[in-house]
Amino acid sequence: MFKYFVLTTIAFSCLKLGFCQDLGNHEWKYRLVLLLTDDLKNDHVKTQLTELRSDEKGLSERKIKVYLITPNVYKIDEEHSGWKPSSELYKKYKRTNNQTEIILVGLDGFIKLQQNTFF
Repeated sequence: MFKYFVLTTIAFSCLKLGFCQDLGNHEWKYRLVLLLTDDLKNDHVKTQLTELRSDEKGLSERKIKVYLITPNVYKIDEEHSGWKPSSELYKKYKRTNNQTEIILVGLDGFIKLQQNTFF
């Protein structure tokens, strides 16, 4: 019985975020800022990244991790492990035809803000 409870809990966590292997392990530990873009050279993306990177202490205090997500690859901005191949995150979260979107995911794993313009 306990085994089914654990499996159900894991499955539910994966459904909330849609990509259990990476985003699900942040639940209740970090808030996530997902920057979705078709073009990493886009000036709006560069400006937003510069703004976020300029306050690393603030990100840490607020328990925020920043994900850069393109149609085919993604990475956690602060990590130096490089890009990981995947189109799942982009497909799941991209909602408009705009070139860029930003999403804030709360500690509970649910989307708190989703918009086309950056902060």
